Amino acid sequence: MIGMFMRNKNRLHLFDIKVSLTPAPNYQGVRLSVEPVDKKGLIQHEAANQYKPRTYVAPFAVRQSSDLTITYYRNNQLVNSIYLPMTFNKATGKKVSITAKPNEKYPGQGGAFSLVNGIYSNKGLSYPDWLGWIGDDLEATIDLGKLTTIDSVRMHTLNQNGSWIYLPQYVEVLTSADGKKFISGGKSSTFVTDTLTMGWINVPVQKKTARYIKLIAKNYGLIPDGQPGGGTKAWLFADEIQVF
Repeated sequence: MIGMFMRNKNRLHLFDIKVSLTPAPNYQGVRLSVEPVDKKGLIQHEAANQYKPRTYVAPFAVRQSSDLTITYYRNNQLVNSIYLPMTFNKATGKKVSITAKPNEKYPGQGGAFSLVNGIYSNKGLSYPDWLGWIGDDLEATIDLGKLTTIDSVRMHTLNQNGSWIYLPQYVEVLTSADGKKFISGGKSSTFVTDTLTMGWINVPVQKKTARYIKLIAKNYGLIPDGQPGGGTKAWLFADEIQVF
Protein backbone atom coordinates (compact mmCIF):
# COMPACT_ATOMS: atom_id res chain seq x y z
CA MET A 1 0.00 0.00 0.00
CA ILE A 2 1.16 3.50 -0.77
CA GLY A 3 0.24 5.96 1.91
CA MET A 4 0.34 9.60 2.82
CA PHE A 5 3.14 10.76 5.09
CA MET A 6 3.00 14.14 6.76
CA ARG A 7 6.46 15.64 6.94
CA ASN A 8 7.98 18.64 8.64
CA LYS A 9 10.27 20.56 6.26
CA ASN A 10 10.26 17.52 3.95
CA ARG A 11 12.05 15.33 6.48
CA LEU A 12 10.61 12.19 7.98
CA HIS A 13 10.18 12.56 11.74
CA LEU A 14 9.66 10.07 14.54
CA PHE A 15 6.01 11.03 14.96
CA ASP A 16 4.94 10.93 11.32
CA ILE A 17 1.87 8.89 10.44
CA LYS A 18 0.90 7.10 7.27
CA VAL A 19 -2.66 6.93 5.97
CA SER A 20 -3.53 4.39 3.26
CA LEU A 21 -6.72 4.40 1.21
CA THR A 22 -7.75 1.13 -0.44
CA PRO A 23 -11.06 -0.40 -1.60
CA ALA A 24 -13.42 -1.49 1.16
CA PRO A 25 -14.80 -5.05 0.96
CA ASN A 26 -16.94 -5.59 -2.15
CA TYR A 27 -15.97 -2.09 -3.29
CA GLN A 28 -18.47 -0.55 -0.89
CA GLY A 29 -16.59 2.54 0.21
CA VAL A 30 -12.96 3.29 1.02
CA ARG A 31 -10.89 1.37 3.58
CA LEU A 32 -8.76 3.71 5.67
CA SER A 33 -5.76 2.43 7.62
CA VAL A 34 -3.29 4.40 9.74
CA GLU A 35 0.26 3.49 10.65
CA PRO A 36 2.53 5.61 12.84
CA VAL A 37 6.30 5.49 12.49
CA ASP A 38 6.49 5.46 16.28
CA LYS A 39 4.07 2.89 17.73
CA LYS A 40 4.03 4.12 21.33
CA GLY A 41 1.40 6.81 20.95
CA LEU A 42 -2.37 7.09 20.55
CA ILE A 43 -4.15 7.56 17.22
CA GLN A 44 -7.63 9.07 17.07
CA HIS A 45 -9.98 9.87 14.22
CA GLU A 46 -13.06 12.04 13.99
CA ALA A 47 -15.46 13.22 11.30
CA ALA A 48 -16.81 16.76 11.50
CA ASN A 49 -20.56 16.84 12.20
CA GLN A 50 -20.67 13.02 12.22
CA TYR A 51 -18.86 11.66 15.25
CA LYS A 52 -16.51 12.77 18.01
CA PRO A 53 -12.90 11.54 18.35
CA ARG A 54 -12.53 7.77 18.48
CA THR A 55 -9.45 5.74 19.27
CA TYR A 56 -8.08 4.04 16.17
CA VAL A 57 -7.75 0.28 16.70
CA ALA A 58 -8.05 -1.16 13.19
CA PRO A 59 -8.70 -0.13 9.58
CA PHE A 60 -12.26 1.06 8.99
CA ALA A 61 -14.51 1.78 6.02
CA VAL A 62 -15.67 5.25 5.02
CA ARG A 63 -18.92 5.18 3.05
CA GLN A 64 -20.02 8.80 2.81
CA SER A 65 -18.55 12.25 2.32
CA SER A 66 -16.59 13.07 5.47
CA ASP A 67 -14.23 15.74 6.74
CA LEU A 68 -11.90 13.40 8.58
CA THR A 69 -9.13 14.36 10.96
CA ILE A 70 -6.51 11.82 12.05
CA THR A 71 -4.52 12.82 15.14
CA TYR A 72 -1.51 11.26 16.84
CA TYR A 73 -0.75 11.81 20.52
CA ARG A 74 2.29 10.84 22.54
CA ASN A 75 2.59 11.50 26.27
CA ASN A 76 -0.81 13.23 26.05
CA GLN A 77 0.53 15.78 23.57
CA LEU A 78 -0.61 16.25 19.99
CA VAL A 79 2.39 15.64 17.75
CA ASN A 80 0.81 15.25 14.31
CA SER A 81 -2.49 15.42 12.46
CA ILE A 82 -3.83 14.83 8.96
CA TYR A 83 -6.96 16.42 7.53
CA LEU A 84 -8.74 14.33 4.89
CA PRO A 85 -11.76 15.90 3.17
CA MET A 86 -13.34 12.91 1.41
CA THR A 87 -15.96 13.60 -1.25
CA PHE A 88 -18.19 10.69 -2.21
CA ASN A 89 -20.02 10.19 -5.49
CA LYS A 90 -21.20 7.19 -7.50
CA ALA A 91 -17.62 6.20 -8.44
CA THR A 92 -16.01 6.48 -5.01
CA GLY A 93 -14.47 3.25 -3.80
CA LYS A 94 -15.48 1.33 -6.92
CA LYS A 95 -13.33 -1.04 -8.95
CA VAL A 96 -11.22 0.85 -11.47
CA SER A 97 -8.58 -0.05 -14.04
CA ILE A 98 -6.35 1.96 -16.38
CA THR A 99 -4.73 0.89 -19.64
CA ALA A 100 -1.52 2.96 -19.56
CA LYS A 101 0.69 2.74 -16.50
CA PRO A 102 1.48 6.18 -15.03
CA ASN A 103 5.01 7.48 -14.86
CA GLU A 104 6.95 6.08 -11.91
CA LYS A 105 7.40 9.59 -10.49
CA TYR A 106 3.64 10.11 -10.22
CA PRO A 107 1.97 6.75 -9.47
CA GLY A 108 -0.73 8.16 -7.18
CA GLN A 109 -1.67 6.43 -3.94
CA GLY A 110 -2.46 2.84 -4.73
CA GLY A 111 -2.26 3.28 -8.50
CA ALA A 112 -5.58 3.52 -10.36
CA PHE A 113 -7.56 3.58 -7.11
CA SER A 114 -6.29 7.13 -6.56
CA LEU A 115 -8.81 8.16 -9.20
CA VAL A 116 -11.80 7.03 -7.10
CA ASN A 117 -10.62 7.26 -3.48
CA GLY A 118 -12.62 10.40 -2.65
CA ILE A 119 -9.53 12.62 -2.35
CA TYR A 120 -8.32 15.29 -4.77
CA SER A 121 -5.61 17.90 -4.47
CA ASN A 122 -6.06 21.46 -3.29
CA LYS A 123 -2.30 21.98 -2.99
CA GLY A 124 -1.08 21.62 -6.55
CA LEU A 125 1.36 19.02 -7.78
CA SER A 126 2.91 18.45 -4.34
CA TYR A 127 -0.09 16.35 -3.29
CA PRO A 128 0.67 12.59 -3.46
CA ASP A 129 -2.61 11.56 -5.11
CA TRP A 130 -1.70 12.62 -8.67
CA LEU A 131 -1.15 10.17 -11.51
CA GLY A 132 0.93 11.50 -14.40
CA TRP A 133 1.64 10.35 -17.95
CA ILE A 134 4.16 11.63 -20.50
CA GLY A 135 2.60 11.50 -23.96
CA ASP A 136 0.11 8.75 -23.09
CA ASP A 137 -3.67 9.06 -22.87
CA LEU A 138 -5.57 8.25 -19.71
CA GLU A 139 -8.13 5.51 -20.26
CA ALA A 140 -9.90 4.48 -17.06
CA THR A 141 -12.78 2.03 -16.69
CA ILE A 142 -14.93 2.13 -13.56
CA ASP A 143 -17.28 -0.68 -12.54
CA LEU A 144 -20.17 0.86 -10.60
CA GLY A 145 -21.25 -2.62 -9.49
CA LYS A 146 -24.78 -2.39 -10.89
CA LEU A 147 -26.81 -0.53 -13.50
CA THR A 148 -26.86 3.09 -12.41
CA THR A 149 -28.38 6.26 -13.83
CA ILE A 150 -25.72 8.90 -14.44
CA ASP A 151 -25.97 12.55 -15.48
CA SER A 152 -22.34 13.62 -15.73
CA VAL A 153 -18.74 12.52 -15.27
CA ARG A 154 -15.86 14.83 -14.47
CA MET A 155 -12.08 14.61 -14.08
CA HIS A 156 -9.83 16.70 -11.85
CA THR A 157 -6.71 17.73 -13.72
CA LEU A 158 -3.82 20.19 -13.83
CA ASN A 159 -2.89 22.98 -16.26
CA GLN A 160 0.67 24.12 -15.60
CA ASN A 161 2.35 24.75 -18.94
CA GLY A 162 5.55 26.13 -17.44
CA SER A 163 6.12 22.66 -15.97
CA TRP A 164 5.29 20.94 -19.30
CA ILE A 165 1.85 19.95 -17.96
CA TYR A 166 -1.04 20.51 -20.37
CA LEU A 167 -4.76 19.95 -20.35
CA PRO A 168 -6.00 17.01 -22.41
CA GLN A 169 -7.29 17.78 -25.90
CA TYR A 170 -10.64 16.48 -24.67
CA VAL A 171 -12.25 14.12 -22.20
CA GLU A 172 -14.66 11.54 -23.60
CA VAL A 173 -17.06 9.40 -21.57
CA LEU A 174 -18.38 6.06 -22.81
CA THR A 175 -20.94 3.87 -21.06
CA SER A 176 -21.74 0.17 -21.09
CA ALA A 177 -24.15 -2.24 -19.44
CA ASP A 178 -21.92 -5.32 -19.84
CA GLY A 179 -18.35 -3.96 -19.93
CA LYS A 180 -17.92 -5.08 -23.54
CA LYS A 181 -19.95 -2.80 -25.77
CA PHE A 182 -19.36 0.89 -25.01
CA ILE A 183 -21.32 3.81 -26.43
CA SER A 184 -20.00 7.38 -26.39
CA GLY A 185 -21.95 9.61 -24.04
CA GLY A 186 -20.18 12.84 -24.91
CA LYS A 187 -16.94 14.83 -25.00
CA SER A 188 -15.74 18.05 -23.44
CA SER A 189 -12.62 20.19 -23.36
CA THR A 190 -14.04 22.90 -21.09
CA PHE A 191 -11.77 23.41 -18.10
CA VAL A 192 -13.15 25.12 -15.00
CA THR A 193 -10.50 26.16 -12.47
CA ASP A 194 -11.12 25.49 -8.79
CA THR A 195 -7.77 26.21 -7.08
CA LEU A 196 -4.46 27.51 -8.43
CA THR A 197 -3.80 25.71 -11.75
CA MET A 198 -6.16 22.83 -10.97
CA GLY A 199 -9.73 22.27 -12.03
CA TRP A 200 -12.37 20.03 -13.58
CA ILE A 201 -13.39 18.95 -17.05
CA ASN A 202 -17.06 17.96 -16.88
CA VAL A 203 -18.83 15.77 -19.45
CA PRO A 204 -22.67 15.78 -19.36
CA VAL A 205 -24.11 12.41 -20.47
CA GLN A 206 -27.88 13.08 -20.32
CA LYS A 207 -29.16 10.44 -17.91
CA LYS A 208 -27.50 7.32 -19.24
CA THR A 209 -28.06 3.99 -17.49
CA ALA A 210 -24.85 1.99 -17.24
CA ARG A 211 -22.75 -0.20 -15.00
CA TYR A 212 -19.40 0.56 -16.61
CA ILE A 213 -17.96 4.02 -17.24
CA LYS A 214 -14.97 4.50 -19.50
CA LEU A 215 -13.21 7.87 -19.41
CA ILE A 216 -10.63 8.76 -22.05
CA ALA A 217 -8.50 11.87 -21.59
CA LYS A 218 -6.61 12.53 -24.83
CA ASN A 219 -3.06 13.70 -24.17
CA TYR A 220 -2.20 17.16 -25.54
CA GLY A 221 0.62 15.70 -27.63
CA LEU A 222 3.79 17.62 -28.49
CA ILE A 223 4.41 20.90 -26.70
CA PRO A 224 4.52 23.82 -29.18
CA ASP A 225 7.90 25.21 -30.17
CA GLY A 226 8.84 28.31 -28.24
CA GLN A 227 7.20 27.05 -25.04
CA PRO A 228 9.01 25.41 -22.10
CA GLY A 229 9.70 21.85 -23.23
CA GLY A 230 8.82 22.71 -26.83
CA GLY A 231 8.93 19.72 -29.17
CA THR A 232 8.66 17.14 -26.37
CA LYS A 233 5.65 15.14 -25.20
CA ALA A 234 3.34 16.87 -22.73
CA TRP A 235 2.48 15.64 -19.27
CA LEU A 236 -1.13 14.74 -18.47
CA PHE A 237 -2.26 14.62 -14.83
CA ALA A 238 -5.39 13.40 -13.06
CA ASP A 239 -6.16 12.63 -9.43
CA GLU A 240 -9.93 12.06 -9.29
CA ILE A 241 -12.85 10.98 -11.45
CA GLN A 242 -16.35 11.69 -10.18
CA VAL A 243 -19.65 10.28 -11.43
CA PHE A 244 -23.01 11.92 -10.71
